[in-house]
Amino acid sequence: AFFLHVPGLKVVAPSSANAAARLLRAAIQDPDPVLFFEHKLLYDVEEAWCDRRDSGVLGVARRLRRGKDVTIVAYSRGVSLALDAAEILEGQGVSAEIIDLQTLAPLDVETCAHSVEKTGRLLLVSEDCARGGVAAIIEADLSKRVFDFLRAPIIRVSAQDVPVPGGRELEDMVMVSSEQIVEQASLLVENY
Repeated sequence: AFFLHVPGLKVVAPSSANAAARLLRAAIQDPDPVLFFEHKLLYDVEEAWCDRRDSGVLGVARRLRRGKDVTIVAYSRGVSLALDAAEILEGQGVSAEIIDLQTLAPLDVETCAHSVEKTGRLLLVSEDCARGGVAAIIEADLSKRVFDFLRAPIIRVSAQDVPVPGGRELEDMVMVSSEQIVEQASLLVENY
């Protein structure tokens, strides 16, 4: 997460092929340096191609799903995990609002804060490690803005703080899953 501490550097983490196309156009047109992170597990994900030539906007998050009980903020592959979790949560009577950050720097605090003002609960999803990772930095930035609206502590769903092992089966044991998001969001809503 060291790259989030460089003033003037913009950091992009798209959640889909269409988002990547829009944000890549914006990154190319931007006069500032931009780091563009693509998640390797998103390369095989199929979606309908949106052949729009418009550019995305760096520093602006997107609300992908409306909800009233909990705000789930994610980026990159975490967005698809959060959307899957929101479907499961809906079946349990929990309405989750999903925010796709799209860019980690600059961070769109306003979009996230407006959502938390409504729900009173915030769950951050990041495949980075929990300690000192991207979610920790996002939590620090958002907590200042949303503190007065929180009815519960901010929860982070992140990868375990261990080296990522080799092999897909072992890797899955360390990384974030939709089930973990469902479990933490349910606890957040039930207990607070």
